[in-house]
Amino acid sequence: MASSRQDAFTEAQGPVSSDETPQLEHEQPDVDAAQTLPDADPPDPSSRSRTRSSLACFMCQKKKIKCTGTFPCANCLRRNWSCRFDAEADGRRKANNRRTVQGLNEAMEQLRRQRQMISGILAIIKAGDPDAIRGFVEQVNKTENLAEIAGFVQGEVERDEKIHKAYEDVDWTSEAAQL
Repeated sequence: MASSRQDAFTEAQGPVSSDETPQLEHEQPDVDAAQTLPDADPPDPSSRSRTRSSLACFMCQKKKIKCTGTFPCANCLRRNWSCRFDAEADGRRKANNRRTVQGLNEAMEQLRRQRQMISGILAIIKAGDPDAIRGFVEQVNKTENLAEIAGFVQGEVERDEKIHKAYEDVDWTSEAAQL
């Protein structure tokens, strides 16, 4: 049995000189050879570079063999396997990037709302009459719900023209705002 494996290995590798002994190792399939079509021109060796796949298909992962990352991959194409990829498992794919962008947009929106609230609080303190300031302090002491406090601040900004002007004058571009 070992000699038939050795013969198959020798045939695949070509003739073996007397001082070389064939090594019996488990080798992964040559994926580059699978990509080359018989009627295609051979690629120029100097321009040929191996591109790394960011994710192997399910079958290549299961069989623990090198995947080309194309759809369908060379191994699945050669063996008539169903080639499937999990785009969410790979951090370099579009679905993951889309989620990252969506998360950043949500964080920016939250930051914008927080800036509006801080601007409103600063405007109430700076331009509000004593009743408005007292009302704000009472609202903060009465509840821990930020939505209620934000609603109060927004109401004061819309109700009082002096507070509204101070709200619009808050400068977020100055060096002091850069912390």
